[in-house]
Amino acid sequence: MDDTPLGRTVGIRMEKDPNTLKNYGKHENTIRAEWRVFKSEQAISENKAFPEKDKRQKISELQKILQNAFGKGGVS
Repeated sequence: MDDTPLGRTVGIRMEKDPNTLKNYGKHENTIRAEWRVFKSEQAISENKAFPEKDKRQKISELQKILQNAFGKGGVS
């Protein structure tokens, strides 16, 4: 993937290996930081687009699943 400038940028954005990240320079760290800011802003805007009613319904469904899995009174 590193054979083009765009491929290199995508590789920097997607890198997860701590040893590789430790050896990144200022330019690579800037690319990663800008990408992480972009993705976090995108996630926030998508979350705002999710209606409150739907959020409450999903939370309720999750609570029911957890109650069925672990019981209502905690550890039995």
